[in-house]
Amino acid sequence: RDGNFYIRRLCVDCGDRHNDIIYKRLTPLPDGFSIFDYFLGEWASQDNMLNADFELYGNMLDALADRNRWTFCNYDDNVGFPRDCGPDSFVGGQWNSLTRGGRQNYGFYVYRANVNPEPPLPPQQEEDSLDRWWQVFGRGSLRNDVDPTLWEAGSPFIPLDREFYIRRICPSCRDSHKDIIYKRVTPLSADFDVPNLFLDTWSSEDNGLKTLDNTEGDFELYSSMSFALSGLMPWQFCNYDDNHIGFPRDCSQQSFTGGQWNSLNRGGQPDYGYYVWLGTPDSPVDAPTFAPTGVGLPLSCISAEVWNDGFSLNGCTVASILEEVEALLPETCTHDTLTDLKYLFNVDSDADVMESIQTMCEDGWSEVDATEFQDVDQNFDSAFMTEYIQGDTYINHETGTFEGTAEGENIGEFREGQAKATRLGGVDGLKECQLNSIMCCFGRDRQPNDNNGNCADPIEENCVDADPADNSNLCYAEYDNSIYPGESEGDIHCHGLAWADDRGDFSYQLQHNNFFYVSLYDHMYQRGYVENTVESNKVPMCACMEDMKIKVSRADCTQIDATLTFNIRYERGSLRASPGNDLDVNFNSCQGTNPSNGNDQGNDLASRVFRFFNEGKITEETKDAVFDTLVGYAEPGNNANEAACTRAYEDAIGDEYLTPTDEWLQVYGKGSQEDSANTYLEFFGPDSPYLPRDGGFYIRRLC
Repeated sequence: RDGNFYIRRLCVDCGDRHNDIIYKRLTPLPDGFSIFDYFLGEWASQDNMLNADFELYGNMLDALADRNRWTFCNYDDNVGFPRDCGPDSFVGGQWNSLTRGGRQNYGFYVYRANVNPEPPLPPQQEEDSLDRWWQVFGRGSLRNDVDPTLWEAGSPFIPLDREFYIRRICPSCRDSHKDIIYKRVTPLSADFDVPNLFLDTWSSEDNGLKTLDNTEGDFELYSSMSFALSGLMPWQFCNYDDNHIGFPRDCSQQSFTGGQWNSLNRGGQPDYGYYVWLGTPDSPVDAPTFAPTGVGLPLSCISAEVWNDGFSLNGCTVASILEEVEALLPETCTHDTLTDLKYLFNVDSDADVMESIQTMCEDGWSEVDATEFQDVDQNFDSAFMTEYIQGDTYINHETGTFEGTAEGENIGEFREGQAKATRLGGVDGLKECQLNSIMCCFGRDRQPNDNNGNCADPIEENCVDADPADNSNLCYAEYDNSIYPGESEGDIHCHGLAWADDRGDFSYQLQHNNFFYVSLYDHMYQRGYVENTVESNKVPMCACMEDMKIKVSRADCTQIDATLTFNIRYERGSLRASPGNDLDVNFNSCQGTNPSNGNDQGNDLASRVFRFFNEGKITEETKDAVFDTLVGYAEPGNNANEAACTRAYEDAIGDEYLTPTDEWLQVYGKGSQEDSANTYLEFFGPDSPYLPRDGGFYIRRLC
């Protein structure tokens, strides 16, 4: 009576999404509440409201995992469960009733674990998993051409004289046909061609569906292995004999369902795999003694038993996978690691192996908990963040501290929580950076009392146009080739991040976590650094390196240091990476390599990029292109580096960087500006016609 129980309805003649419904009771049952009357008499709303008193799910796994919860229900129409409730909207005609007709083939079940006062845990060895299935064929995303003898009549998996099971998984099929179990119930002849039956022409010869009307059939079909083992809800319709149309032609639970078949030469579904059953733990069939490999290829040296458990490692990259697989190869193996992986991924070249590993790791990362910038603060939607990186929005233009503001509190909380434990999605404009790097250059300090920049109280006087701490030199702007010699641009502060090419690398997958830290947290929230360096909408505050549109001497740098466990196993015809639930992200000053001397160099973006290049993690072309923007890359500790600005400008544009226009005449120079042939010291004296005694003249210093 205190709630916390499950009721299940199975309905053979209902629609696909109403064949199986789980009712999960949340609240206690009041006195007089009759389960029998609510489900079989009138489905009522009193003390029985969706997602308040109970939840509905399309299967028990979803109910136990609290996922895909139904969102629509109605009540009180003198019909039984579930009236017109549906996964996301009104679905009529799926109800049952003892007095008003409705569905005619249904059953209600109570869950045995309901007697336990604690919520039951998901089963550890769930019958519908692929743990006890061996793949024998696949196409598309499940491609895997293994030894075809595995499912020939008379093999250990396809006995001639007793029941056996064949399973098709089809990710591209509609929900009702994604998982189909073929249960053979009559003997096979020795010449029965099982692969041809499923892959070429789905035939009626010695192959008729057993139904309520045809109890002498040869096989049964089910929507899951748990149903097949229990004999629940066998399919009731099948047709056959359409040349080169394979399984299951138009077979379905109740009536004709077209377009779910596979074929080797007539189109059909693109993604499917076939599996044979290894039996229950109490009645096993031995797994093949070889590792799964392509037909006609040398066998993998790594046994199938090894891949049942797989291996675990921190992160998921090409280098780490190659290292682990190499360690698994026995000394007797006659080929190398890359060759073995070709067989396991069923690909032809070393490049295909590298791509397959990265795709595997990406698929694993897609299962990691994810957040977006709007999870930082509700105002930080896509449009807002696009304007923010341009140097716009109120958080850039206002002046004052973030301490005590809603935005500030939210940024701080996200930094200590989800920024460390989830994978943050990107900002439009920063999602496809070609040079593996993002840089922000800030031109204003809006926040006093943080020991950064020169904004100070009272802000009305000392923060209107305050400067950040100067750590770089703005050389020139690309969009109009305007130069900023000396300190003409004022104080600016540049800071960036970089990542490896490998799409499984922590630096790649968590690049937007790093961007959040660099931009919103470390510089805006902690230091008050905002706005762009040049008052032009053509120069953003933050951008992919190739889109910054300015050349600077250098930038500071933050790197990601993270841990996340991945388990690598062979499943469904290929290697697969499954992440744990232990992501831990930390943000630290970059560790790089000085491009000039090869020594360790900290907190420098160009040096971080150079280390990535030395370690083979980015290309030389990427490194050189980044150096084209960070023109003082050779001197990481030289913030000003006017000489690097001069060289970069003159090499790119062809004009002299500090040459005055024809209206100006040089009269003195020192250091890089010493030019005796074009310097007229005599015009810097008391008799100079350019320095009239009555005033009204100009002198200019370029430094």
